[in-house]
Amino acid sequence: MNHPYSNIAILGAGISGMGAAQLAHVLGIPAFLSDAKALSEKDKERLNHWGIDYEENGHDVDRLKAAAAIIKSPGIPHTAAIIKALKAGGAVVLGEVDWAANYTAAKLIGITGSNGKTTTTSLLFHICQVAEQDAAMVGNIGFSFARQIAQDPKALYVIEVSSFQLDDIHFFKPDIAILLNITEDHLDRYNYEFEKYVKSKFRIIENQTETDCFIYCIDDEVIVKHLALLTYNTNPLPFSMKQEVKKGGY
Repeated sequence: MNHPYSNIAILGAGISGMGAAQLAHVLGIPAFLSDAKALSEKDKERLNHWGIDYEENGHDVDRLKAAAAIIKSPGIPHTAAIIKALKAGGAVVLGEVDWAANYTAAKLIGITGSNGKTTTTSLLFHICQVAEQDAAMVGNIGFSFARQIAQDPKALYVIEVSSFQLDDIHFFKPDIAILLNITEDHLDRYNYEFEKYVKSKFRIIENQTETDCFIYCIDDEVIVKHLALLTYNTNPLPFSMKQEVKKGGY
């Protein structure tokens, strides 16, 4: 098992942050959690039970900088003052999905898109259940990826991945990546630049290799336009409602 970081700091005590804390506890990785807001009594009890130190109502920037890596909540934008301060100090900042992926050898199906992510993720998970696969549905739906690995590891994960989560990846590599569509969404997070949002969505394939698969909608003009500009190593499998494709689905 790859332990890329000897210790971590966790920014935010939301679903992903608490999941990361639980996984750090299970793996025996020293961790420190920091939240700008007050923590609930329930979260404090859990952190104490896991033996994880924490702070609330503000951030000790020096202590955070001392961590080998900082796992940040996807809800914290990269433009936030705390993130800018940490990165200026050379800190490694990554997302919970990206970090958790180091601690499983399971097959990963990553699903993103502006619309239909939850429906597609739920349907795929249902198919896996009916097929009696040892699977879980995680990410932007259900449990956090880290919490699922900590509590009940599976052989297959169906992961709904938002653009906010994709912004934080370094080495996340789904065996199957699915990009449903791209329409203007969350542009306030991307300085109202549609191109930045598009690039965020395409990050789902940036670490893939020829043995992985990329399923995408060839009827989506934005996807087709940007895919033509990319250099990628994955195995493309387009699907269409309008045209027959040589390799893919129609």
